[in-house]
Amino acid sequence: MTKHYTERLIENQHNVFLFGDIDSESVQDVYEKLNFLNKFIRIQQLSIEHDGILNELNDNLDESPRPEYTGIDIKNLDRMEEIDKLLLPDNVIKLHISSRGGDMNDALSIIDFINASEFPVQVIGTGRVMSAAPFILMSGTKGYRCCTANTRFLLHPTSSCSMGTIEEQKVQLNETKKLNKIFKSIAMKRTKLTSEEYDAMDVAGDHYFGAKKALEYGIIDYII
Repeated sequence: MTKHYTERLIENQHNVFLFGDIDSESVQDVYEKLNFLNKFIRIQQLSIEHDGILNELNDNLDESPRPEYTGIDIKNLDRMEEIDKLLLPDNVIKLHISSRGGDMNDALSIIDFINASEFPVQVIGTGRVMSAAPFILMSGTKGYRCCTANTRFLLHPTSSCSMGTIEEQKVQLNETKKLNKIFKSIAMKRTKLTSEEYDAMDVAGDHYFGAKKALEYGIIDYII
């Protein structure tokens, strides 16, 4: 019998997968999983004491009275890290993405879900991260964004199709221009690209690049 997605998520240690086109179906899938994992990690943290972790910590700590805190003792940093591992479970949600892109509004929905997450979201690019997908990757928690060495990227201007009267098509064109501004503002906040560099790519059309350039642009923080 096929396992429910919640069971698979627990087994996968907080991994979410966005492999394929960015559309309404992928939006729903990512939303359900991010929402579940936020609740699951919160419950994990609340149940630490009941899992016996605090008991383990108390057993391992010296029984002598604790001195008044006067600052961090460099000699005890290793011990402090051990305590942190006991007290703080892995609370990072990992969103793996390999996509040629898709609907820009659906991409914005996923970006909003990432921003609303109570816990850090590490976005990991692999294979191809193109069109709308790089904006999802760059919207991950800074310091956690990464990709595999052979990942290929594509940035290009927002595109759309329109039908109807000339006036109706003008409305659609204005909406496309607004979307383009929204995505540029995301890139300005989340990368090292200047406005001039971004506009130059926008005018040039399709702009392909690899992992090293993505690191240079500030789309990712490191290469796996």
